Amino acid sequence: MFNQPSPTPNDRTHITDLVIQDLCDRKALGIARYKTPLQPFNGRNSLQDAYEECLDQALYLRQWMQEKHELMAALDGLFSATTQIEGRQAIRKVESVYLKLTKGENNASS
Repeated sequence: MFNQPSPTPNDRTHITDLVIQDLCDRKALGIARYKTPLQPFNGRNSLQDAYEECLDQALYLRQWMQEKHELMAALDGLFSATTQIEGRQAIRKVESVYLKLTKGENNASS
């Protein structure tokens, strides 16, 4: 569907290592919350659980896409405006728009 270049090696953290840590953290959370790790034949419908998680994932992905779209549109407008605004004024305008666009996210995490 999309043509992408091959990955470029770098010195950053391996994503697989991050996922392994996330899985270990998730297991610990499950044990703390439910007093047992996730196991087969646990009385739950795993297909229903997985489907509902996929729906949540779709929502989170779409949210990220929309936020990126709105931030990029705002930045495009700011960069156009920087031809008329110089120096510190441009920086203050970028900071103002960024804070405006992200204030809901910051409030939600508080």
